[in-house]
Amino acid sequence: MNQLTVSGDGAIGVQVDGTGNSVTIFAAGSALHMEMLHKRKLDQPRSLQDLLISDARVTTLVGRDADLAALASWCASDAPVAVRTLIGRAGSGKTRLAIEACAAAEQDGWVAGFVDGRQLQRFHAQQNLASWRSPKPTLIVVDEAAASARILKDWFTALARQRAPGPDAPPAARLRILLLERHAEAEFGWWADLARPESSASAGAEQFMRGERPVVLPPLAEAAMRRALLTEAMGHAAAILGKGKAALPAPGVDPSFDALIGNDARLENEPLFLIMAAIAGVERGAPAALALGKVDLAEDVATIERARLTRLGIAGGLDTDGELIGHLAAVLTLQRGCTFDTLVPLIKTEQAAMELSHAVSSQKIAKLLRDALTNDGTRFSGLKPDMIGGAFLVHEIASEFRSDAVKQAIINRAWSRTGMPVAETLILAAQDLAAGKADHPAVVWLGGLALEVEDPEQLSAMIDALPQGTLALSELAAAWQQRLVDARRQEFSPGDVSTAPDLAASLNNLANRLFGLGQREEALAAADEAVALRRHLAAARPDIFAPDLAMSLNNLANCLSELGQREEALEAADEAVALRRHLAVARPDVFAPTLATSLNNLANCLSALGQREAALAAAEETVGLYRQLAAARPDAFAPNLARSLSVLGDMLEAAGRLEGACAADNEAVATLGAPFLALPGAHAGLMLAICKDYVRRHAAAGRPLDEALLGPIVAVFERMQAGEK
Repeated sequence: MNQLTVSGDGAIGVQVDGTGNSVTIFAAGSALHMEMLHKRKLDQPRSLQDLLISDARVTTLVGRDADLAALASWCASDAPVAVRTLIGRAGSGKTRLAIEACAAAEQDGWVAGFVDGRQLQRFHAQQNLASWRSPKPTLIVVDEAAASARILKDWFTALARQRAPGPDAPPAARLRILLLERHAEAEFGWWADLARPESSASAGAEQFMRGERPVVLPPLAEAAMRRALLTEAMGHAAAILGKGKAALPAPGVDPSFDALIGNDARLENEPLFLIMAAIAGVERGAPAALALGKVDLAEDVATIERARLTRLGIAGGLDTDGELIGHLAAVLTLQRGCTFDTLVPLIKTEQAAMELSHAVSSQKIAKLLRDALTNDGTRFSGLKPDMIGGAFLVHEIASEFRSDAVKQAIINRAWSRTGMPVAETLILAAQDLAAGKADHPAVVWLGGLALEVEDPEQLSAMIDALPQGTLALSELAAAWQQRLVDARRQEFSPGDVSTAPDLAASLNNLANRLFGLGQREEALAAADEAVALRRHLAAARPDIFAPDLAMSLNNLANCLSELGQREEALEAADEAVALRRHLAVARPDVFAPTLATSLNNLANCLSALGQREAALAAAEETVGLYRQLAAARPDAFAPNLARSLSVLGDMLEAAGRLEGACAADNEAVATLGAPFLALPGAHAGLMLAICKDYVRRHAAAGRPLDEALLGPIVAVFERMQAGEK
């Protein structure tokens, strides 16, 4: 066991475990344990799980040079502490990119690794975080960050208010914290809460996120990269499955395959999809596999894994149909594994509950599972990645031979053992597999699980993990948020400053959820109440609550505008701008992005009332702010700049200045560029709207389309016409 110790303000040191797979940083009595996933690289995969999981690093990383360079530049910046958020769809390669960033950082003398939610909970429980620091520059990666957002907020706030080190203490080394998540919104939800200042006067968690916005990791951009990854993964999959070497059709041989692999705007251009297609392609052939959707491929791979588990169970004398080992693997996947110490009790509980008793001892069953599933020597997980694990557990638990009550009882037992990981697993399964269906098993089980949750903090954590844009979960999210508002209202009493902020925040989020469902009047009522609460709080403590009031006023303006109450909407938007302008004068690095958001909103409100010159001035100021922000961070602010340019184009067109509107459209599309035009999810509607305006206004002005921009525009139209959203 290697140990580095540096003297100074308290005992400070770095301790690496004997296998080199984890590291613990001791500082001022606090110990942070990190998993060094970049140390787990395999030369050859032994199973499909090895091929699929990120930390095995079996396949060559392709198409991420620019993303790695951006992370390296961020690490090398002068800021003592900095936080960045990387978001992307399931299988986009966020975790793999972060692992490679850790490997690169270690080569440069950093300590780097992943910290999971359990470790954050334990570390957060220590009381001396304000004095914690590492003796070496440190990169910490937090995967599935939404579930840990509240702990991170408190930790960041403590770091921001860190006491000055003693005269003999070594200088604090740089600390970088990389957050990974599928979803994050700048104005709403877990990330907005994390980045929101606690005070306009004193520094808090937000000081580490200056000029930041969640960065979207796009699909692989080039057909050659996709072809290379698919070829390599098929070679590995064929060897694992004992099949003959499979090959891709050479370019030009199969036009339909060339069209699929060459479509830069295709949503399935993510690494995990290509690796799943490679596995299925060993049996089906690459063209047939690549034509399948993500859900079909995930279910295909899950079926292969089920067959493997059945074979292991039979070989171990367990059963003939794999029912017991399949059920246990599904439960472990649902609750994200367990320690070896808790495995045998889990087996006994599930055997008794499901009446799956067997002559084979629980200890032998545990050994079979340990051999069948990924483990690190002390703890093992279920099936990975999340999409395949979700497909597996849904198939196993949702058996037609079980009643709904039995299925829900399986979910609830897992919750009683591990809590939030169960909800997180089901949320991811719903995102990946439900296809917008509210009656999908994962969505139904989530609804039943929420009935078991009474603690507002637990319910709040579950809500944080819910994405804003997933149709299957939108009604569930609003219902949960309403329950949280009701719970916060019971805790609240008028004049109670300690409980009012929580109620106001819950109402603000409820307004956003209801707005997304089209329930405009209900959203307005929640937004109006949130503003009233926050106005009262801001009157007493403007340094703390003015930023929150500005946010709620912005939301209120949107609700009023949608209901046609234009004068009232303008009044709210104008007040939000005034507040944020004042805040931005004092702290432009923190409040300039939110000021730009409010100005954009104000421009729309002014335009709706026919105040064209004022609307144009607000739109031009918005563009100016976003130009500055995007110049420093194009990956974070290019979509915002494009959106503001599109609004400016609307204002210029309304003022009869069509040439100026076309120029704004040109800049908007050029700002997005091909990589941004390929982005899915929340950006897709923006892309389509900007491209439509570009074509329409250029046609009205009799101007030809720019050939350099035409290709990406056509790709967007084709994708949207194909029904992809």
